[in-house]
Amino acid sequence: MTAEQEKFITHYKEERNNFRDPEIFFDGKVLTLNPRKISKLNLIGEILLLFLAPLIIIIALIKINFHYSFQIFLIGIALTWIIVILNERVNRIKLNNNIRIDLLNEILTVTPIDYLRKDILKKESLNHSFKSINGIVTKRRKFDKLNAGIRIMLSSENEKINLIDIWTKSFGEKLSELIAELTKKKLN
Repeated sequence: MTAEQEKFITHYKEERNNFRDPEIFFDGKVLTLNPRKISKLNLIGEILLLFLAPLIIIIALIKINFHYSFQIFLIGIALTWIIVILNERVNRIKLNNNIRIDLLNEILTVTPIDYLRKDILKKESLNHSFKSINGIVTKRRKFDKLNAGIRIMLSSENEKINLIDIWTKSFGEKLSELIAELTKKKLN
């Protein structure tokens, strides 16, 4: 690893968003990106959030006699709420991976670390050789009204593999450049 790359890793450790951005470690020939793990308690909270608005709407429909068209409107709001929340949570869980880039063996390992995929669904680690990767793709991702970050993905022959979301845009761009340099692939 070059001095510039090591300087970036040191700077990233100090300036990253501790609540959202993953930790980064480099020991010898292995670079590790470790995001915050989604625990059982977070999973329970997300399930409660998913059913909170629909439950309030159902209680309101039972207790108060609304006009038929307004009832349909409220049911539509509840279904929209469930679809939007589920979509966001699935995307968040899908990107909760421990990423290891082994420079010696030229293998990139993606390991799920969240409770749902690791313990309940029993998902295994995926190993990708550097040769199977066509390039590194970044996509600008708007997380909320104030935060825009970067999603880092791998481009292979068949698909785009989502690696990780970085909430700090400048770090995401630099990190994707670092991964592209380490894997000797082009950055799209």
